[in-house]
Amino acid sequence: MVYFKLLLLAVCLALSSALPAQLFRKTGDRKNGINSTRVSGTYGVDLSSKFSQNDFSCLKSNGFDYAIIRGYESFGAPDPNAAVNIQNARDAGFQYVDVYMFPCPQCSKSATDQVKEMGI
Repeated sequence: MVYFKLLLLAVCLALSSALPAQLFRKTGDRKNGINSTRVSGTYGVDLSSKFSQNDFSCLKSNGFDYAIIRGYESFGAPDPNAAVNIQNARDAGFQYVDVYMFPCPQCSKSATDQVKEMGI
């Protein structure tokens, strides 16, 4: 788990330094009938393991603007790291923090109960 976390941070940092904040999409240029149009982009992170406030601060300082955090696991239980990840992301200055879930359709709990069980 620690190696995965370190790998994810390394990839995030490499991407944030290698890719420009604005991407280009080729739609044609005058010489060859193709123009270049500037397209705005933003970076976000999808998490399913525990991240500290320092981890989120590092991501924020490297251009990441939003976090999507796993809130429910497919075996039918809330992710134990969800609440602390949400708080750490907000404390690090992430304005946009969302939660996703992997519902458990074979569990005896209804979808509504599974969402309520997340408690967030």
